[in-house]
Amino acid sequence: MDVTSLFSYTAWYPFAWAGLTAPFFAVHVQTLVYTWISMVLLLGGAFIARRYFFSNDGLIYGSIELLVTTFASMCVDSIGYFRRDYFNFIATLFLFTFSGCIVSVLPYMEESTKDVNTTFAIALISFFYICYQQIAQEGLLHFLEHFLGHPEMPMVVRIIMIPLETMGKLSKILSMAFRLFGNVIGGAVVYHLILSIVFLFKEQFLMAVLVGGVVWMVLFKFYGLKKKSPLGRVINVAIQSLFVLAAIQMFFGVFEPLVQSFVIAMLSMTYLALGVKHDLTRDPKGLAWN
Repeated sequence: MDVTSLFSYTAWYPFAWAGLTAPFFAVHVQTLVYTWISMVLLLGGAFIARRYFFSNDGLIYGSIELLVTTFASMCVDSIGYFRRDYFNFIATLFLFTFSGCIVSVLPYMEESTKDVNTTFAIALISFFYICYQQIAQEGLLHFLEHFLGHPEMPMVVRIIMIPLETMGKLSKILSMAFRLFGNVIGGAVVYHLILSIVFLFKEQFLMAVLVGGVVWMVLFKFYGLKKKSPLGRVINVAIQSLFVLAAIQMFFGVFEPLVQSFVIAMLSMTYLALGVKHDLTRDPKGLAWN
């Protein structure tokens, strides 16, 4: 299996009729398809969650409750109180990023977030949302004054600070985009390398899995070998190690996307808390949260 296939895309140029055929105007078809499939799955999950949310029990209800309390607590820990618009933003950002990553567990699917264009889009959404909240609170002129540096500095120094402050703002986009892209593509490369090894010895691997399954059935089902006995433990671990590929796929397909999506949401909330002044007594959208 060729790892370089992770970086190959079918390009579509929707504005070719206007002569715009530069790489900037190219649309990666695979990324577009994977993104829309992840959004369909996310929408379907929302309908299922809404259906079972009012049952007050079960795995779905517990998962929804955990998700809500986690991001509500993140909002409270960051700014000191709860704001529904902040909660909606970071929860949506998390769910979209997570669905774009976890779609790779489906057959013939890959992460939409392994395309750097997707990670930059997520970072830009976070950046412009923070800018919007700053402008809504302070006004456009006061927001632009931040690019001049500290107000107590001489005006000449403040003018010199404009490109530095601008680079500091834009570095947040680069930080978020490349952090997500690097972690996702790194996991994909490692998983594809393991697949390459398996496919290199696929006959021996499939034979080992088949023989291991038969041995497990004979010893534990027909001969009644106890799994907690010393010999049973050794045989059980040896046979289960043959299915390490499935465990690796679950790690890179579920656990790692969960962590990376949470990091993106947490960073966005941190930048929001640092960039916007918050005071519950003066914020009409703020709610006390215990």
